Amino acid sequence: MPTYAQKISMKKLILAGCSLIFSQILFAQAIRITDTPHPKNETFGFSMNKARDQAFYVWSHGGRDTLSIYSVTRKKGKWQKPVTASFSSKPGVWKDIDPFITPDGKQVYFQSNRPVTPGGSVSKQFDIWMVSKTEKGWSEAQHLGNVVNSDSSESFASVTDSRTLYFGSGRKGSYGKLDIFSSTLKDGVRQVPVNIGMTINTTHYDTNPFIAHDESFLIFSTEIDGNYGDNDLYISFNIGGKWTKPWNLGNNVNSSISEFCPFMLPGEDTLYFARLDKKKRFKEDLYKVYLPVQSLKQRVMYKATIFEDGLISTGNTMSVAFEPDGKTVYVARSNSNRSVVKLFQSTLINGKWSEPSVVPFSENFPFTGLPFIIPDGSKMIFTVEDKSKDLWISDKTADGWGKPYPLPGKVNNNGYGEYFATTSNQGTLYFSSERGSSKCDIYKSVRVNGEWQEPVKVEGINTDVSESNPWIAPDESYMIFMSDRPDGFGAFDLYISYNENETWSIPQNLGPEVNTDVNDFQPAMSPDGKYFYFTRTAWPSGIDRRIGREDVYRIDARILSLKKK
Repeated sequence: MPTYAQKISMKKLILAGCSLIFSQILFAQAIRITDTPHPKNETFGFSMNKARDQAFYVWSHGGRDTLSIYSVTRKKGKWQKPVTASFSSKPGVWKDIDPFITPDGKQVYFQSNRPVTPGGSVSKQFDIWMVSKTEKGWSEAQHLGNVVNSDSSESFASVTDSRTLYFGSGRKGSYGKLDIFSSTLKDGVRQVPVNIGMTINTTHYDTNPFIAHDESFLIFSTEIDGNYGDNDLYISFNIGGKWTKPWNLGNNVNSSISEFCPFMLPGEDTLYFARLDKKKRFKEDLYKVYLPVQSLKQRVMYKATIFEDGLISTGNTMSVAFEPDGKTVYVARSNSNRSVVKLFQSTLINGKWSEPSVVPFSENFPFTGLPFIIPDGSKMIFTVEDKSKDLWISDKTADGWGKPYPLPGKVNNNGYGEYFATTSNQGTLYFSSERGSSKCDIYKSVRVNGEWQEPVKVEGINTDVSESNPWIAPDESYMIFMSDRPDGFGAFDLYISYNENETWSIPQNLGPEVNTDVNDFQPAMSPDGKYFYFTRTAWPSGIDRRIGREDVYRIDARILSLKKK
């Protein structure tokens, strides 16, 4: 079983998690483009107009000694033979790359090392050029001038509806070897490019920016540590004028080689891009994949935050439960090694939570934690730990919670350790137990005539590692639980499984919106189903206490429905 330290060192699991998330949306692997004629394994830089009757690409001739832009048109539904674009050079004269058709189809931006002035010499770097649509085809190429172009090479320019230009450059003001810059157009004049910031740009190569026509998202190529290959494609969203943390598009897009030159048509869900194998003399070709951007945006916007930081969550807080009306919340607070754990309660008054106070019966035990209120609100099930963990119950009375008593029947099992229990509307009990094993498993006990029956392991959930902390939906349609499976982000992650015709589906990791490189566990839902709650803490293996804070977090519960296939 992987140790905490081993898992922390496996930083690529973060990308694997992103891959899992996005592959659930993408459904299929990227495929090579075959419908648009182009030289196999010698092509990159695909762009197409919205009418889908003209496309451009770069023919690299299998080594990039020669780089020319080719045009292919479609007539009567059939793609014609590719020809050198009217604005590109004949092979061997100079190099032209990265054509980009503007969203309205009226201009094409590209990069070239052609002479800036007639009769001049070929440049040592690439500059950005542009041609405009005319009645007869495309205009003569225009150099974008020295406000945009610099002494460094500029690469892969893309443009919004408002003509804001995004491109890659290693110019002064870069954080790394190549950064992404933008330049607005004001009164027809290009403004001084600005670095779009360290949310996107790193100390490595960040380039090939495809900007959405409305500037709502950015897809780009970067070579940061932990990629699947040399360069991977990432996506970032413009939220309120700020770029979100970039997300790797996962292994449906990215591979063990390089992905670059992304392109999408406005309002469509197909990502076109190039894939390059540098080890095989620049073997490169065009690919496409389904990319539902709005679904990805929803996912990226979700962010877990500490629940009532400083009031209810105070750095020593774990596990949360609500009464059915959502107006009373229960949490557990502990010392750093959890030798003392007490239950606290807080009431929502005029939209504000009251100062938490100790639940009276909790004073009678050194360890009372992991509370759960059954769906009808009549009982609280919680964990008491003395020599072992056992499940206890307190009944709701007119005066509050009654005197606790051990869970009757066949659930508590001779000191093996039973804890973290939840129940369905039908009274079926799901809980964690170490019975008969050195690890934890999830069990269930059906309630018949008011008594819980002999527990059985939940089929389809338990593995050869630990599974515990089950939160069961009231209708038993899904279960969220904790596990230290090796595909996780940290020591323990949260997973979800769906009840499909009485069979539990393959559990899905809840991904980087929930799981981190520490412990994420103790799941719960708000009674109205709007928020998902969980606990986060760092508790390395072999250490007898937590490191730093332990808090209850919450996140928009719609993240759960998005994960159901």
